[in-house]
Amino acid sequence: MKKLRFFKRLITIICILLILGYFSTAIVKQRILLNSIKTQQVEVLKQINQVKKENERLKRLAEYVKSGDYIQKLAREKLNLAKKNDVIFIDKERKRKD
Repeated sequence: MKKLRFFKRLITIICILLILGYFSTAIVKQRILLNSIKTQQVEVLKQINQVKKENERLKRLAEYVKSGDYIQKLAREKLNLAKKNDVIFIDKERKRKD
């Protein structure tokens, strides 16, 4: 009878230890996963900030492209146009190199 009681207690203790071991392992795995997710979150937030900055830069560029200043600059550089009272200088050395 004492041996039976001893084995029941021993089995109960072993079961409890196994359950505690299982939950401890699960908790450790969850902590590792949580740390990994937090690291990914930080990286994604950095990417979001970079994309926001790029978006702002592109918005400013889009506004500038719509402005008359940009159109005027483009006409002067690409089409060699000038305003009515502009003085035009011609670099002969540059023409020879081209």
